[in-house]
Amino acid sequence: MIGKILGKRYEVQKRIGGGGMAIVYKAWDIFLQRPVAVKVLRAEYVEDSEFLKRFEREAQAAASLSHPNIVAIYDIGEEEGLPYIIMEYVDGQTLKDKINDEAPLSDDEAVEITLQILEALGHAHQHGVIHRDIKPQNILLTKSGRVKVADFGIARAITSASTTIVHSEVIVGSAHYLSPEQARGGYTGEGSDIYSTGVVLYEMLTGEVPFVGDTPVTIALKHLQQEAVPVGELREDISPGLERIVAKAMEKEQGLRFASTEDMIKSLHSWYRGNGDFFDNDHQRTQVIRKTGGERRQMSKRGEKPRKGGPRVSWQVVIGLFLLVALLTTVGYVGYSLMDWLTVPDVNVPSVEGMASEEAFSELRKAGLEGRVTSNRYSNEYPTGHVISQEPRAGLSVKHGSVVNLVVSRGPEWLEGGSPDVETKDYRIATTILSNAGLEVDVQREFSDRVAKDLVIRQNPTPGSPIQRGQTVTMVVSDGPEPLPFSMPSVAGLHVDEAARILRDQGLNYRITNKETAYPTGYVSRQNPDYGQTVKPGDLVDLEVSTGIGITPNVDYIQVTIPSSPAVQSIKVTVYDEQGARRVFQDRVAAGATLNFTIHWYGQAARIVVAADGRSIEVIDLGGEE
Repeated sequence: MIGKILGKRYEVQKRIGGGGMAIVYKAWDIFLQRPVAVKVLRAEYVEDSEFLKRFEREAQAAASLSHPNIVAIYDIGEEEGLPYIIMEYVDGQTLKDKINDEAPLSDDEAVEITLQILEALGHAHQHGVIHRDIKPQNILLTKSGRVKVADFGIARAITSASTTIVHSEVIVGSAHYLSPEQARGGYTGEGSDIYSTGVVLYEMLTGEVPFVGDTPVTIALKHLQQEAVPVGELREDISPGLERIVAKAMEKEQGLRFASTEDMIKSLHSWYRGNGDFFDNDHQRTQVIRKTGGERRQMSKRGEKPRKGGPRVSWQVVIGLFLLVALLTTVGYVGYSLMDWLTVPDVNVPSVEGMASEEAFSELRKAGLEGRVTSNRYSNEYPTGHVISQEPRAGLSVKHGSVVNLVVSRGPEWLEGGSPDVETKDYRIATTILSNAGLEVDVQREFSDRVAKDLVIRQNPTPGSPIQRGQTVTMVVSDGPEPLPFSMPSVAGLHVDEAARILRDQGLNYRITNKETAYPTGYVSRQNPDYGQTVKPGDLVDLEVSTGIGITPNVDYIQVTIPSSPAVQSIKVTVYDEQGARRVFQDRVAAGATLNFTIHWYGQAARIVVAADGRSIEVIDLGGEE
């Protein structure tokens, strides 16, 4: 691959890595004058449909994401039968290299790297993609310390009914970082990525993976059946709060882990701030239990004797109970009398959607209700500060003084970084990128001699231009070079199957109508446009196909040799029989060529006239008297 130019654009410079499925090279983008990474599927897997699907899935999954902590996908293509993906080139090292060189990392550095991994995964989860193979080898670190998550080769959509990690008895995913549900071949969701991230954090803090074994299956079973050695037993100086966060991320049951990457991010930020309350619910907190010297037992004092006889009831208790009963009776009577006075009237909820929030509060107060803003949301439909929705909805009957929850507009959401850059990308990948950014897409096509077919020539708004979520980006997509016009070939007199083949080879469309003619059944009796007229690829040709005349034709085979000059001649072959005259061939033919014809004719005799450039060069009589 070294030295090759892929897609007439990417010059391969050197190999920089590789895995079981593909090899990664550094290349130079000749058009944009920048380094890129090229992932090329290994040749031995080109015929393997499963690997091809995984390779395509990586391109689709990563291309649908746009985040500073995810390696960007620029382009896809194929060279000499080998599919490749053009990616962002990251000048740095893998997290695995850093762990091997520096582990254990400091608490602060490990948490900072973990936060960036979680930001990337959170973005992927929001767009319906589960990574399923988080490990230090797939985490790239730039020289400035930015994390880049790569390799979505076994990513799956969250909506997949069941994502099983065992295929053909091979574990898909890296066993050391495998979640228990992946190990058992169960459903994998956001929690699976959180578990793997917990394992990566564990390794950064200790320099060791939680489980080891002789085979991937052995390691996978340990993820299912064994508890990891607590981080604190491997590093005495570890923060107890950080140890609890690692343990919660690595819970065996998905429901006991962090509910989302955002929840884990919040806990890590709380740890940063020194806040001891790392989790929202006390009953869900993961407890790190270490071995102790034994259990404490509470013993009774020696010689203590139980007290004899039952409890004594004093006269003060009897009087107290009497007074309590009297008080309760009085309160019950008064409450019953005041029941009507205390009844709260019902009121109808007014419609405040679309109103400015202050106006909505005023309208609700007039109705005897209280307004409360529960959330603010971006909206292209409602101006800033106006009510998007309300709960309870308008028209419902509620108690006087009830609270109506309001969602208020933050105005239109401007995309960070402006309109995504999709120029020169395959229009299918570009459409996915724009759609996932919350933008509408309008595709227009035009011919281009400069940009390859199906790549985006330009976009409006241009890359980086201010744009609001929900607005439309128009992509102009290349249809390749404009096809040149040419002369219509002759297909009259040919069988419809042969005529159709010739038209398809020329890029022409055709439409068939049936008609009773003297031509044999299934043969083209007329064409429009006629021979020699100017057409271009995509034009429509009408073919009149004969249904015959109910008479079986005679069949003869003839051979015609074209005169030696001029170099190219216009040849016509016409049949004359009792059904009239029929042209069965017309085309330009090179001098000296030999043509073979199957002639169908009716009656007792027929004459075949072969003309070159308008002059008769051969007359053949068929049938008649011997």
